[in-house]
Amino acid sequence: MVELERSGFYLWHRLSSPRSQDTGSKACATNNPSAESGTHSPRGAKMKLLLPISFLIPFAPDGPVPTIPHLLAKLRAPREEITRYELVIDARTAQGNARAHIHHVWLDGPRVREDRLDNFAGKVSRRRVDCTHGPNLGEFFTVAYDPQPDFSKLAIIRPLTDRQKVNGEWRIRIEDLGATHEELVNLAARDLDWYVNRPEWAERKVVRARWKGMPAYTIVLSAPAMKTKPTLEVTLLPQRGYAAVSARHTWNREGEAVVETTESELMRAAGIWLPATCVYREEVNGKQTGGLTQKVQFVSLNKPIDAKAFTLEGMDLIPGTLVSTRNAGIRKWNGKQLVEAPEVQPPPARGK
Repeated sequence: MVELERSGFYLWHRLSSPRSQDTGSKACATNNPSAESGTHSPRGAKMKLLLPISFLIPFAPDGPVPTIPHLLAKLRAPREEITRYELVIDARTAQGNARAHIHHVWLDGPRVREDRLDNFAGKVSRRRVDCTHGPNLGEFFTVAYDPQPDFSKLAIIRPLTDRQKVNGEWRIRIEDLGATHEELVNLAARDLDWYVNRPEWAERKVVRARWKGMPAYTIVLSAPAMKTKPTLEVTLLPQRGYAAVSARHTWNREGEAVVETTESELMRAAGIWLPATCVYREEVNGKQTGGLTQKVQFVSLNKPIDAKAFTLEGMDLIPGTLVSTRNAGIRKWNGKQLVEAPEVQPPPARGK
């Protein structure tokens, strides 16, 4: 069941927690006639432990340990098939120097919209919307509402060919969601490959591990010869589609021991194991300095996205918002469309 709640600029979708969808498995064979007949074994009789085949196969204790590229391919294989989604990352629970935020993202092939809300401590929350193909194909649109906005520079529409976003990308990399130690919304565009393929790692290995009773593999990277002595550990669960459940990054910052971790609770959506909650934590010299509890709501996966989400009509813009267009100058959003804004004085011509 999907519950809808209207809150500020956002239409929140709360998904009920799905029941476990672990695949059924057959028990191992037994020669115990009591087990076959359903009668109780006499006290003191030897009992055989029945384990599901799914428990035994993904984690062979005597088999070869998989390579790092093999594990990354396993992690991403089911997620890379997701080409459409709408998701909400609710990170309003923050500690220390972490900044609380809510992130609503739509992706439909090449079309992407990112809607971010933060600054909850202030009287007026700050909001920023970035959208490709809005309001028309081949254009990008961006608007920012600050607690004290400059309405003359509030919004802009330009061709996609003019778009420059040097700090990263809009698309949430769902194939790496929960697999790095950073918060889920990472504007630096540093995916798991960026970390794993860094040339400074002198030591790279995969070790067997366990996570909450389940067999796991942990990718371990380290550079002991470097001054900062960085390490990175990422733990994947074979029984959960090789989804990442833990990432831990340690390094030395001018004598301070910094530890950043992310731990994920998983859910199954559209047949794929994805993080439902990610807890990010930063510690310096054993003391917590920042943290975020990030709840992920997968509103839809691989289903058609309402085209209105990529239009001005579907962005909940405040009537009166001034929009700078490439060819029509400053226009004003009246709640339904862009109209003339006679109150805005055009800039003086050059040389005058």
